[in-house]
Amino acid sequence: MYHIQHAGPKGFGLFATRAIQRGTRILAERPTFTIRSDHDLLPAFKTIASGNKAYISNLSASSAKKPPVLDWSEAVWHVVRGVLTQPRGLFPLEEYKTLLAAFRNNCFNIGDDTRAIFHDISRLNHSCVPNAQGNFNSALGSFTIHATQEIKHDQEITISYLAEHGAMRHSREAQLHQGYGFKCGCPACDSSTARGQESEKRRKDLREKLVEFAKNAEGLSVGDGKAELEMVMSLIRMFEEEGLWGRELATMYLSAAESNFKANDRPLAKRLSKLGLEMEEMCLGLDSPLYKESVGRMRKIYAL
Repeated sequence: MYHIQHAGPKGFGLFATRAIQRGTRILAERPTFTIRSDHDLLPAFKTIASGNKAYISNLSASSAKKPPVLDWSEAVWHVVRGVLTQPRGLFPLEEYKTLLAAFRNNCFNIGDDTRAIFHDISRLNHSCVPNAQGNFNSALGSFTIHATQEIKHDQEITISYLAEHGAMRHSREAQLHQGYGFKCGCPACDSSTARGQESEKRRKDLREKLVEFAKNAEGLSVGDGKAELEMVMSLIRMFEEEGLWGRELATMYLSAAESNFKANDRPLAKRLSKLGLEMEEMCLGLDSPLYKESVGRMRKIYAL
């Protein structure tokens, strides 16, 4: 369904070997290794197969993503601590700096304060308007990637590295540069095109609405959810227009469904709940505990 190949300045990436339908599970991958703290990295790295060691060391290792700054003193501490806990000889400091930078630049949070590296998933590149999304499936013990848009043959498979998908361009650029050391060239970031300009205008208009809503929030009476519901519906429209399909939009659908149910607009509530559950299924799969939780949440309210 995909293969790994060179993706220009981005390094390597995953590309579709055939057309992939929306909602398709592209892959489900178990972690190469997991850690809860940077202190655990060296002991964990020493236990994996030599082939995986070379692969991880060759992953993108931007020095930008390093909270706090990774300097020689930090590298020395991690290496010395590793030797004290597992005395098998010193690990070269320069190699450790590269390893830690590669891990921080390519790891995924899988819950319970655990970060993980994956063999293929760590090669996925970023787009501010991605065509896939990753989520951890605890029932499988695997991180899954599902197509959130139709993906053409030979098209690169992308995910978003950002927590806030609806952010303005300057904010996205700053986060990506600080966190990963690159400038995004996706359609939403290309200000020279009509697509990029329209995207920025939509996001700017929504940002202004959010600011206005925040200013007026103090004057809202407790339990008056009309203004909040209108704001959520504005967010939903912007995400739909931008093609930002994923669990963020699913969460908005489900929240709006609950609000409309409380407002006694049950037809709209059921329509939104259906959209939310369809989006959850598309991003997670029927076997995901997260999807089943969402189904239970809607069934409890609407007796679906």
